[in-house]
Amino acid sequence: MASHQQSNLYKILTERLREHLDSGDLERAEKIAKTAVDSARRSAQSHDENLPLLLETLRELAALRLASADVNGAAIVYQEAFGLARGNRFVSPEQIAFLKSELAGALDRQGKGEEAVPLYQDAVEIFESATVNEPVLAAKIRNNLALIFKEKGRLELAEEHYLVSLNVYELACGPESLEVSSIFNNIGGLYQAAGHLKRAVEMHERAWGLRETLAGEGSLDAGQSLSNLAAAHHALGEYAEADGFYKRARTVLAEHRAIAPEVCEIAESNHRVLLEEAGDKLVPDDQDDLESLPVPTVFHDSVRLTRQLALG
Repeated sequence: MASHQQSNLYKILTERLREHLDSGDLERAEKIAKTAVDSARRSAQSHDENLPLLLETLRELAALRLASADVNGAAIVYQEAFGLARGNRFVSPEQIAFLKSELAGALDRQGKGEEAVPLYQDAVEIFESATVNEPVLAAKIRNNLALIFKEKGRLELAEEHYLVSLNVYELACGPESLEVSSIFNNIGGLYQAAGHLKRAVEMHERAWGLRETLAGEGSLDAGQSLSNLAAAHHALGEYAEADGFYKRARTVLAEHRAIAPEVCEIAESNHRVLLEEAGDKLVPDDQDDLESLPVPTVFHDSVRLTRQLALG
């Protein structure tokens, strides 16, 4: 049958695509992806049951364009796929959810959060439905929704999505996992934005403890958590604590400068601000009203999720 032949072709092309992606040859990979799309498009025009295969090849092409930083090109491909999928009886709810979430992700990367929100919400509803039952995939999307709502100042709604994600990851991955540490990190950033600085410190401490244990004391994740802890103590006016965490963060992050220069620069810049504020002598101050001080520092933000878990 044509559908079986097309499935085999898709498998072969996907394997070749992965080989070129692994080697960094994105130009060659895109040519292969376009070949797969053209072949699947012809087959779908003759056999309706092959439309899901066309959608998968379009998803591969869009993901490749994202890897090449062509966000607008990826969004165009996702929009075509979504238009083809609408109302077709051979397309599964799960595939619709993937298309909606990935199109939302492309829009999100373009700064079009308002347009991304309803697509993300639809995808969450499908993934959490009894028919599909993929709560972890929904949790990834809830993370992205939380980031958008945080940016829009809708902090309570952002917290709700983070807490649901945290519960899912604790059940799926265990309470001591890097996935859980990442959600703690993100909640810490949210509490920083809301001015709940002592709660932010608590969340960053939890994230740091897990990352240090699971990823290693010298890992980039652990260094980032140290920097976030320093920033939260800094905002509280706890200069001695902040200074200590900044020094530890800079020592760890220096080993990762080649792959994460911006993270290193944030820690160094924040530390300079602290030293300028404190003057020649660092004097810790634990007065409760220091939570109302303006926050002069930059915090490490979280990363949007696409197909892979990539939290900040």
